[in-house]
Amino acid sequence: MAVLATALATQAARADALGDLRTFLASLAASEPVRAAVRIEVRTVSGEKDAKAAPQTDTETVTVEASAGPAGLALIASPSLLAALREAKGAPQGSKHRVRSLEVPLGEAGLEALDALLDAGRALGSEISGATLLRESTDAFGGQSAHLVVLRLDPHLSEEDRKHVKEMTTEARIWLDGGGCPLGSEIVTDAKVRIFLLRAEGHERARREYVRLGDRLVTTREEREERSSGLGQHSQSTVTITVTPGAPGGADGSAPAAPAGSPPVGASPALAPTPASADRPPAR
Repeated sequence: MAVLATALATQAARADALGDLRTFLASLAASEPVRAAVRIEVRTVSGEKDAKAAPQTDTETVTVEASAGPAGLALIASPSLLAALREAKGAPQGSKHRVRSLEVPLGEAGLEALDALLDAGRALGSEISGATLLRESTDAFGGQSAHLVVLRLDPHLSEEDRKHVKEMTTEARIWLDGGGCPLGSEIVTDAKVRIFLLRAEGHERARREYVRLGDRLVTTREEREERSSGLGQHSQSTVTITVTPGAPGGADGSAPAAPAGSPPVGASPALAPTPASADRPPAR
């Protein structure tokens, strides 16, 4: 009976830890306006498996601005970016790489992706919907003490996708400060797919860093690595996204962002990054 009681108490504690995280994320209304520069770099390596020739490597970079608030979400393209897009559209047939060099990183700057970056609390809450807590421990993140929770995530596959995905595991590691606010996360997915006689394997690792701005959680950096193989081909891509709140170049002529841990220049006090240490209890 004592063993059963201990097991039930442990299970309840785990459920509470996951529930506390969901409650915290749901409390972030993301009503405070935010404006940021978003730099996206995409590096791809592709080629034939076991081929003697060196694989092809391409790196493309683009920077846009985005703003979010009660009025909605907006993507702001600089005059130089618009000029480059117009030039690419009117380029001769042989300039395909130049066109692609803009299309690939801009594909990472869609409204849905920008919304997830600037409202990371909602995005992370959606990702852990249906999750199961595997374990938790004391760890460190970014040089500070943190509480680590490890989750098994629900893949949220459609009925059609479930027909082809033979194996899929997704595990998330989320680091929290003393007040339960996420400092960072790492989500790893491994999958095996089969469509008729065709088989493929894929691996994705996404690591993110967060900062709290008022009632909003913002992803300040995301590094996503994807690898896939099948039909004698293999490819690997690395996407690095850097988000700088209060970045220069906006229509309001805002000044460069302040150092980490201090409010962006020209921002209201409510938008000041909330230091994680302020939420932690004092050391005993």
